[in-house]
Amino acid sequence: MAKRIVYIGSFNNYKKGDLINRAITDLKNNRGNEFYYILPNGELLREYRSCFIGQVGQAFEINLFTFDDIVSRVLEGDFTHIIDNPTKNLILRNLIKSLTDEGMLTYYKNHYDMQGFVKSMNDILGDIKRSLVYPDEYLARCPKNPFYEEIGLIYAEYERILENLHVTDREGAYLKSARLLEQKEIFSHVKTMIIDEFYDFRPIELAILEQLTKTGMDIIINMPYLTDNKSIVIDKTLEVLSKLGFQIEYIYDEPSNVFEKLGKYLFVDEVDVLKVEDEISIINGATPYLELRKIFEEVKKHHHSGIDLGDIGIIISNSDYLEPLYKVSAMERIPLSINKTSPLKNLPIARELLTIMENKLNSYPKSLLINRIKSSYFEVCPEDKRDLYELFLRREDFSDIKDLEDLLESNKDLKIPMEEIESLNSIIDIIKHEANRIPSKSKISIFNQTILSLIDDFKIRERIVEQYRDEEDEDLFLRDFRTIDKIEEVIEKMDLLIGFKDEITIDDYYFLLVDHIEEEAVIELEGNINGLHILDPINSRGTIKEIIFITGLAQGSYPALDDRNYFINDYNYKDLKSIGIDVKSYGERLDNEGLKFASIIASCKKKLYLSYSSGYDDSIIKSLFLEEVISLIKKDKDEKYTLKETKVNLDYLVKKRAEDITNFRDLLRYIISSYFMGDSLDSSILNLYNEALLEVLEKINEKVLSEVNRYGNEYDEYRGVLDDETIIKDIKSMLPKAYSISYLEAYSRCPYFFLLNNIFKVEQMEREFEDYSPRNLGNLYHEVLRKYYETYSKEIENSVVGGSDFDFQDTISNLKEILVNTAPEIGLNLDNKKDLLVIEVAIDKLRDFIEKDVDRIIKDGYIPYEFEKEFGKYESFILNVRDRSIPIIGQIDRIDKLDKEDKYIAIDYKSSSGGVKSIEDMESGLSLQLPVYILSQEGRDMVAGAYSIINNAKTEIKLGLKPFIRGRGKSILTQEEWDRLMLITKENIYNILSNIEKGDFRVEPQECSPYCIYKDICRYRDVLEVE
Repeated sequence: MAKRIVYIGSFNNYKKGDLINRAITDLKNNRGNEFYYILPNGELLREYRSCFIGQVGQAFEINLFTFDDIVSRVLEGDFTHIIDNPTKNLILRNLIKSLTDEGMLTYYKNHYDMQGFVKSMNDILGDIKRSLVYPDEYLARCPKNPFYEEIGLIYAEYERILENLHVTDREGAYLKSARLLEQKEIFSHVKTMIIDEFYDFRPIELAILEQLTKTGMDIIINMPYLTDNKSIVIDKTLEVLSKLGFQIEYIYDEPSNVFEKLGKYLFVDEVDVLKVEDEISIINGATPYLELRKIFEEVKKHHHSGIDLGDIGIIISNSDYLEPLYKVSAMERIPLSINKTSPLKNLPIARELLTIMENKLNSYPKSLLINRIKSSYFEVCPEDKRDLYELFLRREDFSDIKDLEDLLESNKDLKIPMEEIESLNSIIDIIKHEANRIPSKSKISIFNQTILSLIDDFKIRERIVEQYRDEEDEDLFLRDFRTIDKIEEVIEKMDLLIGFKDEITIDDYYFLLVDHIEEEAVIELEGNINGLHILDPINSRGTIKEIIFITGLAQGSYPALDDRNYFINDYNYKDLKSIGIDVKSYGERLDNEGLKFASIIASCKKKLYLSYSSGYDDSIIKSLFLEEVISLIKKDKDEKYTLKETKVNLDYLVKKRAEDITNFRDLLRYIISSYFMGDSLDSSILNLYNEALLEVLEKINEKVLSEVNRYGNEYDEYRGVLDDETIIKDIKSMLPKAYSISYLEAYSRCPYFFLLNNIFKVEQMEREFEDYSPRNLGNLYHEVLRKYYETYSKEIENSVVGGSDFDFQDTISNLKEILVNTAPEIGLNLDNKKDLLVIEVAIDKLRDFIEKDVDRIIKDGYIPYEFEKEFGKYESFILNVRDRSIPIIGQIDRIDKLDKEDKYIAIDYKSSSGGVKSIEDMESGLSLQLPVYILSQEGRDMVAGAYSIINNAKTEIKLGLKPFIRGRGKSILTQEEWDRLMLITKENIYNILSNIEKGDFRVEPQECSPYCIYKDICRYRDVLEVE
């Protein structure tokens, strides 16, 4: 009788060694074809294969597999084409569009052109199929509402299309393999199947396992994940395996070291604390870069002590750590086991190729046209002219290539020199010819040939070779050649789809091409098999190391337990379970991550480092997993944890001792710091690196010269002050006839920002398209509030003066109607689900705001009096300051009148509290809005300025005059203070304009936004930053 055994035991228990020895014995006796060894990941496959070959030598039958390999074995001889994800996405995109056109979709209509939605749908259908739920079962079980039913409709139509095309997807291949196992004996020659290092199984794996249990083979499962913590995941797995006829056998091994003890006792409520000396350390870096710098310092120490890099593992728990990992590895010259890759879509040649396609699709709009002219591989413009032509084109007012042609032909008010117009016309002709080569609709093969011909005609390979001869940059050379090879591989894949569809549109082809490119990556640096072993929490399962570093143990970083998408999430958990979808609850996901974490800890033999990044201000807290480890460690006599925690801040980058230096950049900092501090330097170090140091120090000296001047006492050309008479004259000619508050405040916030934005009008190179912006949403709020208060101002006034009560609830339906009618005016589409969501959010925000605002108005005795009150537009508003008359233009969102008094309050609406300013801001000139509003109403007795904030439904008086406005604080002023503020405001405006006219645009912001688009130009920092 065949054996069906599950061994469940502690981490690293002896059973693992027994099973490996059993397999080695079979190999030595030439019975390798009689056993299969199933492992959960590729890392373990490589490790076991190396072990087996080391023990046995050459062996022809080493049957080490994952379940994916088993599926491939089962499907050998089956020639059904398995489509890839990009093809699946294209099918889904077109079928969603078709179902929408047929009126079959209401909830998900108009989503077919949203790439993110299509990819989410791909993931959702994959989850459903992996759960072994078929379309008819899904539709029979799902809740009867469009949110669920339309997913089932899309699923059913998708499966019908696959059947008609005689193809399948990866999940379908799994299902088919389970059916084939049921129909015929494929593994009749296998006597033993060992399944090791699993603690749970996917439904499709259980379906395969169920079929295997019907054969005569022995099946032995080893689950070395038994801890003292009751695990939901393991209990469920054991329950399922028992139903399949497996006998459960427990193995009780005592932990052999402190790491196995930790793994055993993690997340156990009541347990004795562990005594740890120096086996475990914590690294706390201000940033991931600094965290990794310290980690690599420790790696070098261990490596120099004799430990192989391959016996040291770094667990990367968050993909955000990969970029700094590559950077530190290169700096420290420590090889990594993994390849350094870059997404194909991010590499210049691929980006430029996609830009050509995007221009064709969108009729060469201004921004894309400029990007096309700037291309350096698919070159249409000489390198020495690209920046110049970009500047010319950004200055001109045109929307697309046709507009530009007309503009150049008219030669009207052009800011482009005549000698350059002919050259630009030639470039336009090249681009138009290029566009004509790309068909609007054709076979995939024709589109593919067009792409390849573009690569050939622009001689991309020859250009790469020329660039290498000029720059001798081997890394760049290899990257670019690999990019071209990868693009050609993508085209070759897409050629396999020739028989899939007769013709497709350029839109569909672009969608397919982008999808394929997004799935690919280019190797920039190949991994070293003997390098530092880089793992993640998934592929580290079962890997034993002498030294282990677990990175990213900060709250919110690891464990990452967020919902997966709008459909598969905790909110829909009960419904999804009732359908039969294999979805994990929050508790199960946490348990799953906890098992992996405990397994990693238990696989350490000598030294464990737990690291995280807390930020410069220590605002980021430790992960709950790290806190759990700390709680298990015995405290010393002073009640402090004995774990050593090393804080790594910016000062770590400047070494105090020569022996702490681990790379050339550290050496450079050390020398400069020592020179600055007047410390003596070891001449042997200087002599050893003399030539390299001189070259770098000369470059630093060149840069320092401008920086010294920039930070000197004098405001000159190095600090944003322009004194050329011609430039000053040009600046004066650009000043507007009347000044808006935003124009003046822009200078107050940052003179240099004002120069770039208002004078030079420098734009970002690329701007992401947005369906709506926060500014548009603000416009929606403003317009709806105006219409609402204009409609109900009389009723509110009656309620204030003691007439009939105003019932806000009776006006809600009309508020919604006003909002829905106003939304299209700012470009929101009422047929678009995403825009409808914006409208729903706006309704909730405005309803809450107006209800509280009306209560406040009635309580305080204020009457909404005038709305969107303009000044300086039809009747001039002049501020007379010293010898100057300054015209100001603007608009007040709302003016309220005090009941029974001829006193008024200026109100400005804010979407959020971010734009609310204080008296100090007004005095400094940073905020001019409320004082100017008050000054503009010359015929009214203004007694206050306030902000009404939509998001928190509050109105805050930030400028009030006693005794008319009650309250305390700096914002409530006496008449003398009030008058003084108005004088200060006038002086601030006078000084702003005087400084502009003097060319004073110093890099000295009063307010510096971290999101400023010019931060890479001015390089201003409130605090020193790193990496």
